Amino acid sequence: MTSGDAAVPTATGPDFRAHPWRRTVRRVPANTPADADAGLLARLRTVIAAQPDAVALVDDERSMTFGEVAELAARTARAVAGLSFRRWHPDADDTEVDPVAVLAAHRAETVAAVIGVIAAGSPVVVLDHALPHPRLLQYLEGSGARAVVHDPAHRDRAERLAAAAPAGRPLTLVPIPTGDALADPSADARARAGDLVPEGQPEPEVLAPAALVFTSGTTGRPKGVVYDHRLFPRSAWNVSVRDGTYDADDVLASVLPLGFSAGLDHTLAGLQVGARQHLRDLRAAGTGDVLAWLRGSGVTVVNTTPSMGRALVALVPDGERLADFRSLTLTSEAMHHSDAAALRAVLPPDCALSNRWGASETGLASVLPLVPGESGEPGQSGQLPVGWPVTELQLEVEPEQDSAPGTGVVTVTGRYIARRYWRDPVKTAESFAELPDGRRRFRSADVGRIDERGCFLLLGRRDHSVKVRSYLVEPGEVDAALFALPDIRESVVVGDDSAGRTRLVAYVVSTAEKPAAASVRSRLREVLPPWMVPETVVFLERLPRTERGKIDRFALPPAPLFVPGGTPPRTDWEGVVADLWARVLQLPEVGVHDDFFELGGDSLAAEELLALVAIELRIPDVDSQALLESATVAEFAHALQGGMPTDRRYSTLVPLRREGTGRPLFCLAGGGGLAMAFVPLVRHLRDDLPVWGLQAHGLEHRAVPDWSVEAAARRQVRALRSVQPHGPYRLLGHSFGAVLAVEVARQLTAAGETVDGLVVVDALPPGSRVPADRSRSRLLRARDVVGMLLSGIGPDRGQGQYPRFYRQARFLTRRYRPQPWTGRALVVAADGPDRDQRMAWGRTLNGPWSVVHLPGDHHSVLREPHVRGLARSVADFLERTDAAAADSDAGPQ
Repeated sequence: MTSGDAAVPTATGPDFRAHPWRRTVRRVPANTPADADAGLLARLRTVIAAQPDAVALVDDERSMTFGEVAELAARTARAVAGLSFRRWHPDADDTEVDPVAVLAAHRAETVAAVIGVIAAGSPVVVLDHALPHPRLLQYLEGSGARAVVHDPAHRDRAERLAAAAPAGRPLTLVPIPTGDALADPSADARARAGDLVPEGQPEPEVLAPAALVFTSGTTGRPKGVVYDHRLFPRSAWNVSVRDGTYDADDVLASVLPLGFSAGLDHTLAGLQVGARQHLRDLRAAGTGDVLAWLRGSGVTVVNTTPSMGRALVALVPDGERLADFRSLTLTSEAMHHSDAAALRAVLPPDCALSNRWGASETGLASVLPLVPGESGEPGQSGQLPVGWPVTELQLEVEPEQDSAPGTGVVTVTGRYIARRYWRDPVKTAESFAELPDGRRRFRSADVGRIDERGCFLLLGRRDHSVKVRSYLVEPGEVDAALFALPDIRESVVVGDDSAGRTRLVAYVVSTAEKPAAASVRSRLREVLPPWMVPETVVFLERLPRTERGKIDRFALPPAPLFVPGGTPPRTDWEGVVADLWARVLQLPEVGVHDDFFELGGDSLAAEELLALVAIELRIPDVDSQALLESATVAEFAHALQGGMPTDRRYSTLVPLRREGTGRPLFCLAGGGGLAMAFVPLVRHLRDDLPVWGLQAHGLEHRAVPDWSVEAAARRQVRALRSVQPHGPYRLLGHSFGAVLAVEVARQLTAAGETVDGLVVVDALPPGSRVPADRSRSRLLRARDVVGMLLSGIGPDRGQGQYPRFYRQARFLTRRYRPQPWTGRALVVAADGPDRDQRMAWGRTLNGPWSVVHLPGDHHSVLREPHVRGLARSVADFLERTDAAAADSDAGPQ
């Protein structure tokens, strides 16, 4: 469809000069749209000549003036120009041009070296030093680079790359000139006046390739995008003059790596504006002191990603603001209203906050000014638009077959976008088109729509779209709905075909104390049609990201396979029970032979189901053991009709797997937790291992609970000895269950029994300081205390007893003073802010013990997919304890 077709929505923007942050700015001298046609080197020449002694670049070790940047760039240019490489001319094919790579740290001298390569007339390829060796080789092969300019710190890596180069195309290594290397006083004087091109060499033409920027390669092999000399000054004009957001009086933070298109573009823009820049690689330095660094550097302008913006918000102390900030722009990934609201709370009221979008093939393409009162206000939710096109560009949406009305593939048209894909005419023809008026059109892989204001909203990528039940779904729209939930920090929704059909899987980072998939799906059903609600929700501690900070979809763990449906209910009673299951699990339908746990049911869903059975079906004596023993709709419906046993001698003991030939493993649940929480773990342990769960007395059957760790341990000792009268015993405890397991082990040992293995799963050791929840009022805290005192005997037999027992467990832990245990132990610590504290068991465990770190958090370590790693660690530990016991029985040889 052509741009002239009226059916193609087109985005047009407002006059940004009307926004309140715009100010009278100082530029050295003024940028103009005509700078683009003169090219990058001409603009740099103007700025350098105007202020050679002004500070341009600052890193952790040195600062460089504009004149010093010019000198080092000119020396690099002379070193590169001395190589007998082929350079671009109007009739040259890409295969007839030899690019030059730069491999160095994120430092001032690296920026100068990049400019020097461009001034020498060679296309520059900036290699990100954080990338693995195979990826760098891939970039060198794709670009055909014949030389690598490197700093001393990366000489060894450059030599490795040279050693791997093909015999017919050797790789020349060029150190970044330092000190007197290649010094020429007259040439350096010319450089300080802005003359960066080596003497006797022609100025590179503006249509010549200045840089090759590789795409992220998230959907396949990275492609080299060709930037000519016009794109950089046009972008500098857009990000400074057009928006009026920064000028030569500002101090910029350069934190995006130069190997990224956004990082290279931002850093070169700062030089062309004449501003001072402070460089830091946050991947190496970390974010711990980034706040002090920003303030100490006097930074006023930051361009970064939404994920880094969230990290910045978390670092700002309550009641403080980033007072020096004048402009903060976020780019490279989806931004949400919640991000804007959180940033507004820590930014000065007059700080320019904006959301920006652009592809590697377009440079900056659109801007959304987040003006107070319009965006990011409390109560607003969902994904933010990416705004209106920048000057000279035209954004359109081309509808595709099956796309929703008003949505389609995003195209960007303009004079100053990328030229083509390097040495790839086929993909160039697929994505780029030359228009009769001299402009170029790029057809992206992004899907979006344009609202009635002409504002552009991204919905995701074309290659991420999926069909669910014949409906075309853009996962980005589901992401937006997830981000609107108050306890969701990050999420990504993907299509998955492992179930033999297409389903949506949501990977979620939640701040909820006990995140539950059913709860997430339930809330999504209130705002999304059924086919857009993810069938599976996987909780992660953090989303995996690529070296560019983008979500790495290939690194997401496999989602559990839940396949609801199958045989429909055969009787009205089975229909009633199936309806309860579907409601609790938030599934459209459940078959009578479907397994509760295979459908994604966990201990939280079981709590809700049992409460509904008691309230709606008026069958009050159903416990979790009944669900374990009757795990399908048909079995559970039959068990409910036959009546539930009301007298279990050991109500704390729950069989998780009765049959087996080996010695059993006893698993003690956390405070307020059901023993069935260990079901996912059991399913990944060997089939011949009997496993029994232990939970609090009174949790499911009305009874007075135990009010000390010692008393609870005595009860659990009696229960487990009813299954295994004598040792050796093997114990596992999660959270408070681990504290209880230590006391059980101590009591068994005192009784003359042997405990040859204890697994502590993500638990705070006794004596740890646990901060009180001050977010609740005194009245609510008083109610909590009263509720805790009624644990096991209170009137609420729904789901209210679980938090009561949780608070009771915290109370018992604070009073417990354990004696050291000297047996063999394994401590498992999941990811989380207090992981180090959960590893500090040295005062309690005085025997041989070891620590393993696992992904997941305190709750998800017992769930898919993280529970698989836990199961491997437990299985290895049990094998070692069995081997040690066998050696001990055999005695000396």
